[in-house]
Amino acid sequence: MKVTYSEMLSKKKWFHKELMASLDGDTIFDNGEKQYLDVKLLINGKTFNPDFLEDLYQNIESYIEHEAKLYIKEKLDDAEDVASHLLETINECKTNIIDKFEL
Repeated sequence: MKVTYSEMLSKKKWFHKELMASLDGDTIFDNGEKQYLDVKLLINGKTFNPDFLEDLYQNIESYIEHEAKLYIKEKLDDAEDVASHLLETINECKTNIIDKFEL
């Protein structure tokens, strides 16, 4: 992936920030002269485009958001069941009091 000097300075994506933080001044200066850096990720001997991690982060974020929504919905359903049971108990108590005291 080719990253231009202006893209790197913009720090729009995570790898722009990482490039600026990890490169020495000479490399950044060379980038300004060449107008781009050819950036690749090397993971366990395999080369990947940096967009691979950006996509991975977005997919993880979407997965976590989806799982969080499911968890919250499940807990709300549980709370609704408890509330329904409490309402039944209150209504039974009300009926018993009315019957016992002939109100």
